[in-house]
Amino acid sequence: MAGVEITGAHLWADHFDGGLEDVFDLQDKVTASVVGAIEPTVLEAELERVKHKPATSAWDYIAQGFASQRTWSREANAEALRMFRQALQLDPSSGVAYAAASQCYTWRKSFGWLADPASETAEGARLARRALEFGRSELIILAMAGFGIAYLEGGLDFGGAAMDRALELNPNTPAALGIGGWISIFRGEPDLAIEQVQRAIQLSPVDALMFAWQCAGAYAHFSSGRYKDALSWVEKTLRERPGYLPAARMIVASAALAGVPERPETSVARLRQLEPTLRISNLRDQIPYRRPEDLTRFADSLRKAGLPE
Repeated sequence: MAGVEITGAHLWADHFDGGLEDVFDLQDKVTASVVGAIEPTVLEAELERVKHKPATSAWDYIAQGFASQRTWSREANAEALRMFRQALQLDPSSGVAYAAASQCYTWRKSFGWLADPASETAEGARLARRALEFGRSELIILAMAGFGIAYLEGGLDFGGAAMDRALELNPNTPAALGIGGWISIFRGEPDLAIEQVQRAIQLSPVDALMFAWQCAGAYAHFSSGRYKDALSWVEKTLRERPGYLPAARMIVASAALAGVPERPETSVARLRQLEPTLRISNLRDQIPYRRPEDLTRFADSLRKAGLPE
């Protein structure tokens, strides 16, 4: 296979080996690889296309909001939310705009940008549920909104069902697989989570959301008692995105149970600099584990590292 090009942009290339007897299996692998690679590449190309042009439609505002959001700063995330709300003024039935606005609140929570956690997480979950009123058969809406409901309000059954439906629509969408990995962790299915994030990484190895998938892999290994594997995965996340709070918590937790010598980034003192309000007593607000043993393991590891009650 040579590759796929659209308007001169090289979007996909790969190499597959196999005999004639493997042709149908090979066909499935090629299809999955092409779909998985092209989908995020086309999205990134579209975001780049609209980044510097005046917004005149709801989609223009949505695309510019996504582009802004992916610079991963508090100010850019706030600007993205403004753009998504502008899109909703132009098209009040846009499920994508509702889901994208909800996603702004999931990033606020993940990076510690919430000023009023109770009201903001409630608003993010409301937007996610509103998105599903307009997009119960659209994969990207199901994925973003499902995660918003699961992560922001702990609605694991409702959010998980949305994610399951997204993966039924296309099991080779990297974003849905990566997000699905997080929900599998919340639901106490770490082995499934590892399968999902590894598949997402295989399909889109340079994806903008790679850091979040690597962190999900770390949490999955941690829940399975593989603390050194968890540490290895989360170190990759923090090299790319140092301010990502789920990773900052996990590197302390996994290092504590792996028994490795303390380094500045694995110390609870460093974690408390990034997240001064974090305590053992409010860990459940940060990650909505369904299984009590998962929360207990996480709490015990951070307690061992020195996080106060």
